[in-house]
Amino acid sequence: HIKIKEIFGPNLSINRLLIIRLLIKTGNYNHFIETGTQFGLSAFIANESKRNLKNKFSILSLDVCKSFFLPCEEVIYQLLKWPVRRNFEKIFPLYRLQDSIIFFHDSDHSYENMTYEFNLVWGFTNIRCLISDDVENNNAFNLFCERNNLTPILLKIDKGPTVGFILR
Repeated sequence: HIKIKEIFGPNLSINRLLIIRLLIKTGNYNHFIETGTQFGLSAFIANESKRNLKNKFSILSLDVCKSFFLPCEEVIYQLLKWPVRRNFEKIFPLYRLQDSIIFFHDSDHSYENMTYEFNLVWGFTNIRCLISDDVENNNAFNLFCERNNLTPILLKIDKGPTVGFILR
């Protein structure tokens, strides 16, 4: 096993990585979709979980720039070209409503973008689990949960950002 903190440094927060691993382990999903690839760590963890658990699901990682550090052969990396939101919106109708999806938001953490992504993916697909990193930065996640009568679960194990998730 790769010791992640040895690669990325001791200040790396593992909150989101633990949640992703736990939810993949406890659920039966067809797809893992994330926004905000950055170094590719979350997709890497999803892929390692998939392999270790012998699960069969696709992994799609979306971002606006190609800066990932840990590319995985089994992960589909897709760059969103301008206009980003229009290209983002084209992706979700490709998934069937009966597909079971984990959606992980880790892209732009502005209130506007978080609200946009949550509303879009919740309405278009069978998101069984929605995860968001950095939910303490603004109230987009909590208001989304409130408006949709959802019970959020918040997790903060280390000094890093709070991760929020909801299960459908």
